[in-house]
Amino acid sequence: MSVRLGRILGFPIEIDWSWFVVFFLVAWAIRDGLLLQLVPDAASPATLMVAGVAGGLLFFASLLGHELAHCWVARRRGIPIAGITLFIFGGVARMKMEPDRPSDELRMALAGPAFSIAAAIFFWLVWGAQILPALWSELARYLAIANIVVALFNLVPAFPSDGGRALRAILWMWTGSLQKATRTAAWLGQAAGWGLVLLGVSRFLMGDWGGIWYVFIGLFLQNAAQIALHQTQWRRVMRGLTVRDLMDRSPVLLPPGVNIREAVHEYFLRQPAEVLPVVEEGRVLGMVSVASLRAVPQERWDDTPVSAVMSAVQPELYVSPSQDAWEALSGVRRPANVPLLVVEDGLLIGTISQETLARQLQLRMRIEA
Repeated sequence: MSVRLGRILGFPIEIDWSWFVVFFLVAWAIRDGLLLQLVPDAASPATLMVAGVAGGLLFFASLLGHELAHCWVARRRGIPIAGITLFIFGGVARMKMEPDRPSDELRMALAGPAFSIAAAIFFWLVWGAQILPALWSELARYLAIANIVVALFNLVPAFPSDGGRALRAILWMWTGSLQKATRTAAWLGQAAGWGLVLLGVSRFLMGDWGGIWYVFIGLFLQNAAQIALHQTQWRRVMRGLTVRDLMDRSPVLLPPGVNIREAVHEYFLRQPAEVLPVVEEGRVLGMVSVASLRAVPQERWDDTPVSAVMSAVQPELYVSPSQDAWEALSGVRRPANVPLLVVEDGLLIGTISQETLARQLQLRMRIEA
C-alpha cells in the first residue's frame, strides 16, 4: 500500500507504508545515535528531536533526488517513467520499458549515484564552512556521509542495483546480447544477495543485531535480481506482440442479473478466480470480487444480484487490443488477482489475467528456447 504525494518534474511520487518505519528509525538514530553523542550539551532534547526529524526528511529528500536523477536522464533518452516509489530500502523509479541501447542504460544507472555524490559534496562543504551552529553542522556532516554510503551501496555491481545495471550495460556493449548480459548481471546480483545474508547471519550470531539488516537487504537483492531477470526474459518474449496476441478470447463473464449463489457455484468455483467483470451485451458494467460476495450474508445470496455488489472499474484496467503488449502490461499497477479488460469500440473482446499471461509467456519461452 502506498500514499500518492503528487508530482515533481512531472513524475508521480508515492511513498510505501514501509518508508514510515525507516523514517522513524533514521530520525531516531540521528537523535540518539549520532547528535546526542557528538554534541550532548549543544541543545535541548526538543531541539535534538527536531534535528532528528529534519535529518530524516533531508536524507529521504536526498534519496528522492537520487531517483529523480534516474528519471530525468531516462526521459531525455526517451524512456517513459511511470513514477517513483520510496520504500524501506530507499526508492525505485518505475520504468514503463527497458532501455533499447546499452549507452542509455549506463547513463541512467550512473545518474543516481552521481546525484548522491553531489549531495554529499554539498553537505560536506556546509559542514566544512562552519557557518551553522554545532548541532546543525554535525547534521550536515552526517548527511554527507549518508549520501556517500548511498552512492557506494548503489554502485555495488549487484543487478538490479545501479551498479548492477551499469555492469549489465557494459556487458551488453561487450557481448552485443542483452540476454547474456542480463543473465550474468542477475547471477552476480543473486550471489551478492546471498553473500549479504550469510554475512548478516554470522554477525547476528556474534551478537551484532545490526546483522539482521544485512539479511533483509540480501534477501531483497536476491529476490529483486530474480524478478528483474524474469522481466527481461518476458520482455524478450513479448517483443512485437500486441495485447490481442496474449488476451483470453473466451473469458468468464458475469451477467448483471445473476444472483450471488449462482455466481459463486456457476462462475467463481468452476473457473477459480478472485475477480470477474460484470458484462451486459459486451459492455463492462463493473467488477465483482470474492471479498464483495463474502460481505453479503449467505441467507441473502439468492435474492441479491451481483450488480448490487459490483464496484466501478478503474480506468487504467482498460487496454486496447492494438497496444504493444509489454508497454500495456508493464504500465499498469494492479493487484495480481485483477484482470485487465481488453476493449474495442466500447465492447469487451477479452481479458488478460495473471494466470493466463504467465501460462502464455512460459509456453512461448519453452517454444523459443
